[in-house]
Amino acid sequence: MISPIEKARCTVFKWYERNGYSNRVKFDDVYTVWFCYILGGWKALISTTLDDNRYFEVTYNVNKDEIYLDVYEKRHNEVCNSEGEVK
Repeated sequence: MISPIEKARCTVFKWYERNGYSNRVKFDDVYTVWFCYILGGWKALISTTLDDNRYFEVTYNVNKDEIYLDVYEKRHNEVCNSEGEVK
């Protein structure tokens, strides 16, 4: 039986295959940043070693036996102080 973490990684890997990246990504390039069980399901943040600024949120809904995949692209990063003001 495949573990939830491997299932999350596999979901992201298949996204890359469906979107024309099959020659650029291997399964070992996909890694888990964060994982937790929530309300009987689970959620994972997944990234890759590719330099494409993408990260993925994978959520498993146990009641519907469905996986939801959200794809994010990092656009900007800035440093703020503890008051939220940009340094």
